[in-house]
Amino acid sequence: MAFPAKQSTATKPFEPTPSQKFFQSLTNLDTRSFTLTKEDFFLLMDLRAEKRWMSSMMTPKQWTDNLKYFNDRKQERDGPPPVFKITYMSTFKDSLMRVEAQIIKRWNEKNFVCTS
Repeated sequence: MAFPAKQSTATKPFEPTPSQKFFQSLTNLDTRSFTLTKEDFFLLMDLRAEKRWMSSMMTPKQWTDNLKYFNDRKQERDGPPPVFKITYMSTFKDSLMRVEAQIIKRWNEKNFVCTS
């Protein structure tokens, strides 16, 4: 499934906070690889449903393969580079587990209303 090229709505490029700059200078890691955008969150939810991902059932190899698949789909959606990839497994893993927790909470509360 192809995604249309993302239209840029940002008025200015990403500018890290002072603490993010400090962290980047010490570790040489880009802090954007530790977070998901709103669009990434919804992509993750869609892929979770499409691929039937369950964090508790995934092996380390499946986590690696699924992270690559997520980044490929993200690039498909956002267009050609520079697309910022989620490169840290813990970010991907934590995000998927948060999605699952939200789904379970809403299911238990019978809260099926979309708030976005």
